[in-house]
Amino acid sequence: RINYIVYDNDAGINEVISPNIAFCSGPKAIKVQIGNYGKNEIDSIKIGCLINGGNYQVYKWKGKIKTNFSDTVTIGTFDFSAGVDTIKTWTFNPNGQTDSFPPNDTATNIITVNPLPSPNAGGNQSICNGNTYALGISSIKGHLYSWRSYPSGFSSTISTPTVSPT
Repeated sequence: RINYIVYDNDAGINEVISPNIAFCSGPKAIKVQIGNYGKNEIDSIKIGCLINGGNYQVYKWKGKIKTNFSDTVTIGTFDFSAGVDTIKTWTFNPNGQTDSFPPNDTATNIITVNPLPSPNAGGNQSICNGNTYALGISSIKGHLYSWRSYPSGFSSTISTPTVSPT
């Protein structure tokens, strides 16, 4: 026989939903999934967030989460610089009370933040009728490409599209 202990006020971070994969530097919303592991319905939680061991911020959540249910919460936005970043989030004071079981309060993500790409379509080129020219450089993993002409008429999402005069 297995006996389970169900605590009165027990909340925690199930996961850091975003950011959770590599992305380019700049502002990014921080989203977490909070869960209710206790027997009391939760109507308020404080959520702490610490990025790279710097100053931490507290988000005050209000709502309703029944036992064994969860909610997704955007707790703020952070302007990420290129590098490897650690995002640590945790819950405390569910229902204004001390959390009954702190070991399940915290979730941490370590993410890679890529520098913004430097766009370079190359210098001005004269292209004779019947000839083509390849724009850009070789594809870089994790980068997305978007080319559009002015005036309109050409678009591409590959790293090195080929163009020709019409």
